[in-house]
Amino acid sequence: MKLISSAFLSQKRFLAGVLTAILCEIIFGFSFFFTKKTVSVVSPMDLLSWRFLVASLIFGIGALTRLIRMDFRGKKVLPLFGIGLVFPCLYFLFEVRGVILTTSSETGIVIATAPVMSILLSMLFLHEKTAGFQCIGIACAVIGTILCAVSKGLDLSFSPLGYFMLLCGIVCYCFYGVLSMKLDPRLSSVERTCCIVVTAAVIYSSFVLIRHAFSGTLSSFLTLPFRNRDFLIAILYLGGCCSFLALFLCNFSIARIGAVRFASFIGVETVVSILAGVLILHESFSWMEAVGAVLVISGVYLTNSRRTSHHKNSES
Repeated sequence: MKLISSAFLSQKRFLAGVLTAILCEIIFGFSFFFTKKTVSVVSPMDLLSWRFLVASLIFGIGALTRLIRMDFRGKKVLPLFGIGLVFPCLYFLFEVRGVILTTSSETGIVIATAPVMSILLSMLFLHEKTAGFQCIGIACAVIGTILCAVSKGLDLSFSPLGYFMLLCGIVCYCFYGVLSMKLDPRLSSVERTCCIVVTAAVIYSSFVLIRHAFSGTLSSFLTLPFRNRDFLIAILYLGGCCSFLALFLCNFSIARIGAVRFASFIGVETVVSILAGVLILHESFSWMEAVGAVLVISGVYLTNSRRTSHHKNSES
């Protein structure tokens, strides 16, 4: 009876991790729409600063009103700030610079390699073995994401520095998932997310405030959300939904299904971005995008299917 109960709880935990990973990538998938509307008005660093300030403010209000419960006493918190430096701080710095130097199709191709990088880092640092069906699933997800990326045309920039920056960003993203597996298990998903968000807010805001103070534009930066309605809506979504809710879901999911399985969902974000473009921006939807979307969904299913999860459980 205890074995049946344990198996049920394990399956329930795994299913919760899969569902939260899907919801996380859906939220991230719509983030491009809000980012696209604001980067033409403000610099990416200003947007990142306000994004994580809003998320930190939500955590602060939640803690003060006791709607969010956190207790760091006796827990190893210091490693969390190191992880926060890797992701999101270094990740977004590398990504923004890489996106500027390369084309959108090249960015999509490099981002598609995230599951493969996650496997390599998990093998290296966590000594995890990847099942055969997981490898096939990840291959499908990678190919599907690449098809979606090049569906609008393969435009090459031939920028070695841009490729290097994007690759560094992917390494930071995957390191985040791998290092999260080594954190103090007593730390809740809320506590992990809070430390990471506050770290990003302090680093980005310090840099941005110093820059604006020297250029004499500090008041303009501080009043921007109150002067620009579109910017206010954007940072509320990016800060509240992405940096607060989606990062919480990300930490919750990684703790339940692992770094490799979570990385396999990155293609879902690309599919959601395409669908958002079709539904909101009335962009075209090609057969290549349809094939890519099917491959991504099939790959995610194979990577997280019951057969592979049982296989992994039997190994552990």
